[in-house]
Amino acid sequence: MAYYTVSRRSNDNDYYIVFEGSDPTTYELPSARIAPGISFVFKNQSTAAVTLACVGEETVDGETSFELTNQFDEVSLFSDGNDWNIDASSSASDGGSGTVTSVGLLLPSMFTISNSPVTSSGTLTASLASQVAKTVLAAPNAGNGAPSFRQLQASDITGLPTVPTAANPSATVGTAVANGSATTFMRSDAAPALNLAITPTWTAAHTFSVSPIVPTPTTGDNTTKAASTAFVQTAVAAGSGSPQDIAVPWSGTSVLANSQVLAKYIFPRATNIAAGAGLSKFSADAASSATTVLVIAKNGTQCGTVTYSTSATGVVNFTAATSFAAGDVLTVTGPATADTTLKGVFGTIAATI
Repeated sequence: MAYYTVSRRSNDNDYYIVFEGSDPTTYELPSARIAPGISFVFKNQSTAAVTLACVGEETVDGETSFELTNQFDEVSLFSDGNDWNIDASSSASDGGSGTVTSVGLLLPSMFTISNSPVTSSGTLTASLASQVAKTVLAAPNAGNGAPSFRQLQASDITGLPTVPTAANPSATVGTAVANGSATTFMRSDAAPALNLAITPTWTAAHTFSVSPIVPTPTTGDNTTKAASTAFVQTAVAAGSGSPQDIAVPWSGTSVLANSQVLAKYIFPRATNIAAGAGLSKFSADAASSATTVLVIAKNGTQCGTVTYSTSATGVVNFTAATSFAAGDVLTVTGPATADTTLKGVFGTIAATI
């Protein structure tokens, strides 16, 4: 069975009709042409469907009928003088309705937010923001609180051993072991002091397992060195003994003559001249006009030269170390064709005994 009740609102043109019962029913709407502007509110409180049917060719929003299918469905109709129009409707099967014009996202500063706000359609995204290097997300070190990015502190991790600090050594090197008790370690650029007051006592022979390193002999090196017998023999052979220099006297104010003998020297004892004769010095009062070579000979056989290269300074050279015995003769002779400007030649040949 189905029935309905009709009530009138304060507005004379508004009627409120409520359907009750449990059987489906059809209600025929009055003609919309009878009372233009009149309004009806229909509410279905029954457990069955209620159909609102139009008369003749009239319609409800273009349809010949309108159905209140569910309990508590409701519709408001008004007449425009020709047809019925829906002013508002609701259904118990409908969810909530509404319009959202802007949706934003707010997060802590550790996040970077994109596409916020969304005003029509889109996706809100969040990603971790860049942080200062060597920081971690942690609660405050001093107590409870919101976490933030900060540097770790030693007190953040309990149970860590105490890290020792660097220090200079306080003990000295002696003959006894010195066990330290400090909680520091020795700096990389530190060294313990040597105890100069100790007096070592050797209780057995000490033999070196490797041969001592001796210096390599060099020409003209007369400094004091620890040396082996082999070193001394090599140094003597290289001409690095006591100096025994040979003076070549000044040739005078005139230019040199052809094949002029500038010096002749006889050795009173064994003497050595090193290869190159690097310490030897020659000069002249007037430079040569062309390259001029003086010949140094041992007993008439050439063993060295003095070269003036358009210069007043001569360069002495012995191609090999040369040894002179007592009684050997050294001569210095000018070129067969003398230079036209070279004059006043003099010098010293470095030698050793």
